[in-house]
Amino acid sequence: WGFSEYGKLWTYQLQAFEFLKQDQLEKEKGLKLIADFSKYLYRHPSAFDPYTASLRVINWIKFFSFHQVTDTALYGSLLSQTKKLFHSTEWHLQNNHLLENAFALLFAGIFFGNEKFYQQGKRILEKEIDKQILPDGAHFELCPMYHMLMLNRVLESKEMLSLYKPDEKALESKLSSVASKMLGWMKEMQFENGDMPVVNDSANGIAPSCDAICSYANRLGISSQKIELKESGFRKHKTATYECLIYLGGLEPLANAGHGHADSLSFILYGRNKPFIIDTGISTYENNFTRQYERSTLAHNTVTAGTMSQSNLWGSFRVGKRVKMLGVNQGAIYIESSIRFFDGSIKHKRRFEFFENSLIVRDSISGEILEDTKSFLYVNKNAEIAQAKSKLNSDIASIEFTGDRKISIDEAFASTEFNKPESCNRITISFTTDLITTFTFHNSNNSGK
Repeated sequence: WGFSEYGKLWTYQLQAFEFLKQDQLEKEKGLKLIADFSKYLYRHPSAFDPYTASLRVINWIKFFSFHQVTDTALYGSLLSQTKKLFHSTEWHLQNNHLLENAFALLFAGIFFGNEKFYQQGKRILEKEIDKQILPDGAHFELCPMYHMLMLNRVLESKEMLSLYKPDEKALESKLSSVASKMLGWMKEMQFENGDMPVVNDSANGIAPSCDAICSYANRLGISSQKIELKESGFRKHKTATYECLIYLGGLEPLANAGHGHADSLSFILYGRNKPFIIDTGISTYENNFTRQYERSTLAHNTVTAGTMSQSNLWGSFRVGKRVKMLGVNQGAIYIESSIRFFDGSIKHKRRFEFFENSLIVRDSISGEILEDTKSFLYVNKNAEIAQAKSKLNSDIASIEFTGDRKISIDEAFASTEFNKPESCNRITISFTTDLITTFTFHNSNNSGK
């Protein structure tokens, strides 16, 4: 139960009993594993980590309920873990951790008929849901993975209240309204081919899929609210030819941005429903070089000078001084924003201009450090790139640069799942102060090669 060779995240998932969700897991095998862990529990205090314990409490309750388990010893183990959680809620970390604590206490309160657990979970939930869900429906950590995890919990809690707490109409109604907004944000972020962006700390294979969440919401009679991406800092522009997702926000949330990346003014680009310019995602939460790189500005489709990141990020989840946002201007066919790096020495202005079959990105950088200024573009591994001076061609689009000093293409890595980095192409464009990048998308019957 304390196996750690695959990293802490793997161990936490093991101790959270996520595997109980497997359809093929037999009841007796599940009970045997739960009983074995109950013996292990008190020998290893790390197993009482409040976040992991919250997931485990919920997973055990679901398993016991589905299989109609009445084992008093296992109930006793679950009760003692919930009591420990009740006294160790993660007020210091806040964010999705605190919400998971609240959901677990809510579940346990209903399961055990324990009003103390229930009221604690309810109080946290009522306070945090207003704080953590932004007006445009985004969970304020801005990670689609955590957004979908929290959305699924909101739906589960709404269903539980309707079944077991029929007098809680106000809370049930609130959760339904929140779920509708969160569904709206999820759908706005989703690309036409069904992909969800792996921005900030997001990876596939952890949260339920969009289809599964929408199906669940539909069964509960909850439809998605039509929303406009705004407060979350994201913007989406679509034409018949391409989709462009842009991040114009800072490092959020203010209290604890441990899951955020230094990726202001970065963007993702799909052409004819195929990923082209991609986010590099995350592969690990371990405190190592890979984690540092994946959170850095260098690992995103934006501009930097030297190796400096927009914000001072350190450790696995630590944040020092942050990027400063200098405002957004938006019109019918353009959007622009400016930022100042955390130490104040560098200012970056980026403007996107949208046309039916093309996208122009204009970068201007100024400040004390102007040597070694670079723009990065991470290209999906399936999009072959051919270079001809200041122009690149692929089967999706051509890319032309004005103001470049040097263009190089090398191999890099991107991850859509934890511990599964895959190769991709990284285009590095060196320039001095101003750069124009023009993407021209090919007709479906013309590869442009």
